[in-house]
This record gives sequence, structure tokens and C-alpha cells, in this order.
Amino acid sequence: MRLFLDSSVLLAASGSTTGASRLIIGEGASRDWILVSSLYCFEETRNNLPKLGIKAEADFGQVIPCLMVLGGGQRARNPFRCMLLRA
Repeated sequence: MRLFLDSSVLLAASGSTTGASRLIIGEGASRDWILVSSLYCFEETRNNLPKLGIKAEADFGQVIPCLMVLGGGQRARNPFRCMLLRA
């Protein structure tokens, strides 16, 4: 199944470890769902994360490793995924 996650879902998942948005992302990995967002939503989320606090910014790195970011008609490279794999 392919699920599109907009910036409100990404922000909510970053801001709460116990909410439904984080549950969707966690279940996505265990159920082989393809979690998709647009480059616009990804950037909008990054720009608004500071409003949720430093913990949400840190949690964003845990939220997005399995996210496929699409932009410009092609899959955009996820810069955080590369950093997490090296850590």
C-alpha cells in the first residue's frame, strides 16, 4: 500500500511519539507500506519544526528514514536517510 503523508502528518509524528501520525509511520515499516511525501511537504515540515521545539527537530530524523520524498517528477534524495545510515 502506498500512503501519502502531508506536512501536518510529518509534523505531528515529529512532535509526538505516542500519536496516530507516529503510529502510521511505525506500522508502515512493519507492514511494508510505502510512505510517500512531496519535496514541498518535506521542506515545509523542516521549516516549521522549530516551532515545535528541539525535541521535535531531533525526532524528525527518526521519522523520515523510511519516507520516499518525491519532487520534480522524480524521487528526491533524502539527505537525512544518508546521515542516519552512517551513524
